Amino acid sequence: MLGKQSLKQSDPFPFHRGIRPVEGELLSSYLLRLAGGHCADPYRFYSHLLPGVQVWSRDIDRHPIPAITQLLHDRCGISADVIDSMSLQPIQRAIDGPLVPTAKCWGTWINRLGMFHRLRTLGGLQVCPICLSEAGVYLRLWRLSFVTSCPIHLVPLYACCPDCQAPIIPHRQLRGVNRCHRCHVDHVALCLRHVGGRPAPTGQQALVDALSGIPVPTLTGAISLADLARGVNLLRGWGMFRPPEQVRGHLVESQGPLLRWLYFDLVHELASQWPESMAQLRVVGRISTATFERARPPPWLECVGDQLRAPPLARKPVSRTSLAQWLKQLRLSKPAGWREKRAMALLKAAGK
Repeated sequence: MLGKQSLKQSDPFPFHRGIRPVEGELLSSYLLRLAGGHCADPYRFYSHLLPGVQVWSRDIDRHPIPAITQLLHDRCGISADVIDSMSLQPIQRAIDGPLVPTAKCWGTWINRLGMFHRLRTLGGLQVCPICLSEAGVYLRLWRLSFVTSCPIHLVPLYACCPDCQAPIIPHRQLRGVNRCHRCHVDHVALCLRHVGGRPAPTGQQALVDALSGIPVPTLTGAISLADLARGVNLLRGWGMFRPPEQVRGHLVESQGPLLRWLYFDLVHELASQWPESMAQLRVVGRISTATFERARPPPWLECVGDQLRAPPLARKPVSRTSLAQWLKQLRLSKPAGWREKRAMALLKAAGK
């Protein structure tokens, strides 16, 4: 049971119990550590503090609940700007642009969790076993679709339990341990046994730097992250950009780390070699010029519009042979069955 003394705010025993947010930490991760500081179950802890508010049945990292923001501000003295920086909304604004309503948007290139009541059906939360074993926090970087390798330890991130393939759900695990909620196997220890270093994907660091405002370099200039994401989604919707076979027809935000690695390698190759990489796109015959202009594409796709506006190649006139000339050639060459062919042609011409 939660005791009243555990929730009391005082100078010797502050509500936050000395637990402060870590740089790059997810909001849900801090809420779990805060409940652990009170030796409480996260379900009962926040149902006691926020009665009637469903905390763990939604993606609170993507859409923070105002009640949680008010609770952390009043009890822990954390400003609203810090709480916003712990959520995924600043990343979503950097990718989708500031004009996109974040409350009604799933977010581009941010992994989906597949929320179903208090469970998750998709492996949207990736984990670096070394970082989690050392710091015990879940980072915002692990929710990005184009991040598939730890930039610090250069080990691949895993998105599900290696034993039963269940998604990682931290709030359903026992406090202080990293045991799978389904099979109760220590998934971090199991991954540490087979962990192996590998180079980070070529496009990962370029896209991570673009979050800080550094545009993605091309052959003739640079592309901002928002323009790149919107342009790639337009090209894919028009059928010009061909992703890996397993990703076609599916959202890349719902795929596993390996398929996302292949997908964003193609995206980085397209951007870094632009506009020469336009030769790999299927532009001709895909959309009309009016459809292209109606979509208002980003500036780096103007050369695609120029190719759509180019006049079609002139076709050679098809030479037509008159019936009299054909009959003359048939009579002179006399192939096998030429009399029957001549009779059929004359009957056909008479019927017209």
